[in-house]
Amino acid sequence: MAARFWPGQDAVGQRFRLVGEQDGDWFTVIGIAPDIARGFVGSRPQPYAFLPYPFSETRNTGIVLRVPKGAPTSVLAAVRDQIHAADASMPIFQVQTMEEARTRGYWQYRLFSWMFSIFGAIALALAAVGVYGVLAYSVSQRTHEIGVRMALGARGADVRRMITVQGVRLAAIGIAVGAVGAAGLTQGLRSILFNVSATDPVSYVGVALFLTVVAIAASWLPARRATHVDPIVALRTE
Repeated sequence: MAARFWPGQDAVGQRFRLVGEQDGDWFTVIGIAPDIARGFVGSRPQPYAFLPYPFSETRNTGIVLRVPKGAPTSVLAAVRDQIHAADASMPIFQVQTMEEARTRGYWQYRLFSWMFSIFGAIALALAAVGVYGVLAYSVSQRTHEIGVRMALGARGADVRRMITVQGVRLAAIGIAVGAVGAAGLTQGLRSILFNVSATDPVSYVGVALFLTVVAIAASWLPARRATHVDPIVALRTE
């Protein structure tokens, strides 16, 4: 508030009135507090002022306690006794630690994270099935070629290695193109991400490694089966 309404000036001693109260009371600034963000987690700080309690009294006013050592709940009984000593009729309710308050403030983001995690897992599974199916079918179509190589004296290990490398090379091109596209599309998710960036390297590397393993399996397993087929039978395969 100080930076917005009195930029470059000392805000202490300045006066202001509330919006919509042209004839309302004037308030004098007596101190500046650090910026705070109210509302949803991740919201930006907005201009706020702490007003005198007699002017703007609120129901269910809370007390925030800082416990230097031990569990926060360890002082609960003593706090209750002190409050009741001052006013025995004072109700005490909704007692919670700051961690509990933080967890409750994150519930919608926790829900979204589970939803997006499930959607992402389904998408990753579909991608894995697609990669495996395409590469496995491509290798199975080369059974005749593998039979020719085996008939000419090629070793099975060399043939499997060659086909696996080719399959991984093809998958790597697709993964690279997909990573570039994902890096561009995920920029729109920045506003709902917390403690992680839209280009989180762990996510990108993890998905790339997983799909690479799928590509290796999709190339090596069909090639292994093909190299164990009798070359005469493979040569007859169309």
